[in-house]
Amino acid sequence: MAYHFFTDINGLNDQIADAFGSITDIIENGVTYEQFLLTSKHISSVNLDAIAVCNGQIFVQEQLNNSSLLNIVFKPTETQTFNFPKIKYFIYRGIKKDSLVSSDNLTIAVKGTNTLVDSIWQAFDKFNNTGSPSKEVIGLHSDINSLASTEILDEIFLKTFSGLQFWSVKGGDVIGEFDKNAIGFEITQEDLFYKPDLEFARKDETICKVKALVGTPTDVEFFDHWHDKEQILSFIDPCCFFASFYNTNLFVRNGTSETKVKGEVLFEDLISRFLNKDQCYIDIRNEFNFSLNYFKNYSTTPATNTVIIKIKLGSDSFQDKNYHAIAWPILVIKSNDFPSETNSIRTVTIKLPSGNGDNPSPILYADKAYRYSNDLLADLENGERFKTLSVASNYADAFEFVIPIHEDIISSYTLLKYGKQNTEETLPTPISTQIRKSDYLDCIFPLALNFDYITLPLKNKTYDVDLYLDAIETHRYEGAFSLSISFDQENITLLANPTLINTKEYKRQPISVVSTFKSYKNDNIIEDIDKIEQSSYLSKGTLKISNTDQDILFYETSMADVSGKFDVPDIRNIIGINITKEQWEAILLLSISSFNQKYPVYLAITNKQQLEDDDGKSYTSLTLALKGYQIQGSSLVVNLVSTNINLITYGIV
Repeated sequence: MAYHFFTDINGLNDQIADAFGSITDIIENGVTYEQFLLTSKHISSVNLDAIAVCNGQIFVQEQLNNSSLLNIVFKPTETQTFNFPKIKYFIYRGIKKDSLVSSDNLTIAVKGTNTLVDSIWQAFDKFNNTGSPSKEVIGLHSDINSLASTEILDEIFLKTFSGLQFWSVKGGDVIGEFDKNAIGFEITQEDLFYKPDLEFARKDETICKVKALVGTPTDVEFFDHWHDKEQILSFIDPCCFFASFYNTNLFVRNGTSETKVKGEVLFEDLISRFLNKDQCYIDIRNEFNFSLNYFKNYSTTPATNTVIIKIKLGSDSFQDKNYHAIAWPILVIKSNDFPSETNSIRTVTIKLPSGNGDNPSPILYADKAYRYSNDLLADLENGERFKTLSVASNYADAFEFVIPIHEDIISSYTLLKYGKQNTEETLPTPISTQIRKSDYLDCIFPLALNFDYITLPLKNKTYDVDLYLDAIETHRYEGAFSLSISFDQENITLLANPTLINTKEYKRQPISVVSTFKSYKNDNIIEDIDKIEQSSYLSKGTLKISNTDQDILFYETSMADVSGKFDVPDIRNIIGINITKEQWEAILLLSISSFNQKYPVYLAITNKQQLEDDDGKSYTSLTLALKGYQIQGSSLVVNLVSTNINLITYGIV
């Protein structure tokens, strides 16, 4: 799976401005806005080829402010070989229209223009068509133009438009030509809540613009300000993405030649051209995958967003540092932050706050972090990625990782999930903006998982975002899970799918899919999962419960033992909820009437009981609720609303 740099570097100027990151505030109509540029912008001495980063599909749109320039939405169909967050889209901004469209503004450019154009002509000629292929084939389509700017890109890729194909390209293909003065490139990662739309696809740049706080803000204004800033976490600095190929090969084109580069050559020939070449990002998330202090539970005071972590860079001693030092929800470390050292390793050691008792038993899951092994940079091994921490003096144990260096540090990305273990310790009363889990099943699934399953051909969707879940007390494992939603003829099934499991001890157990009484018999998604190679086989049984109109079908895993292994999938580790479509639609309506839809709303668990059926078999009964935010005057509060939907499953879950 070869990966390529997004453009020809021959003639590409060193970046001296317009890099990914915080930029100068702007005043509009007397209101000050803080800004973060999410596009890496470049200029060149000549127009440059745009090169497909990898295999993928493309979708083209005109820029809103300049109809002579195009943007390419590039959806990768393969992933890089090293550990890195799932890339959703690569966005190419500033493509010269005449590199894809002919002068008549109706048809595709002439043969020989570039690889993409030639592939379209080849397909056109294969069917003995006359004339020329329409520009609509790449997305410059009248039906697309008529869509609202809020149309979600994911759903556009799934719809059918007459005469439009989401053209497949290969890594290294030339897919257009950048205007030398308007080169822009973006990388968005998979996200549960940020969903790029058509307006995003048509702009000449992407800036996260957030109204600045002034005076004494209300609770709503304060929370809203920081909520809006979360958008930047859906993007990756292209500099640190391409720098992540330091230990592998990246194809880089320079004029008429293309070579595989890595290590020092990668840095000297490519990364050194970026302004952010020595800027390292440390992205720390909470148990809901929002930024560390999204709920304000780790602030020095709830009315501020000052989060003091303790950090040690290299041989320095621990220093207090505000995690939000750049006024955005990510920590940035630069080369001049380190002491002068001659050794070939740059270590970062952090201690995270316990929130004055809010997180007395922390867990740290290193989603993306480096270590050194035999003087070589490497990703953490699977077992090293789970760190159970203790707390002393309101801070968790130290966690150490390394960042890559050349002669100095190299742009990199570290992603840490700072979660909570399920313990019996007494916790302080949650602050007004804090959603807290009451159980490992509680608040796993946000309603943002929903999609338009009625008009789209897609019936299931997986979000490749790792969430840490602690099911040790009940099932003897903890792990990282991705979330999925599936619709069949009658039901909806929400699943937390294991991507990495840290097994403590296995026992014979039910799979943790809880269901309503009537729907589970007609659902076949669990049987489909059971067919996956390496999964543990299922056996079926029934619960007999008085006052129900039918027996309850359940599934139990086999005794096959893979204890101590990290291999997945293993069906024993799946966690899920199964309800009818009618119940799901009622839940969505209840959410709209009960909560502010700008903020996350979760399926919550209440009234959990361990019971026995008529034959003495253990089963678990619980009630579904919704947990989310309501605005009450100038205050924001978390509220719990029951759906009155009862769920049941075999065994103790």
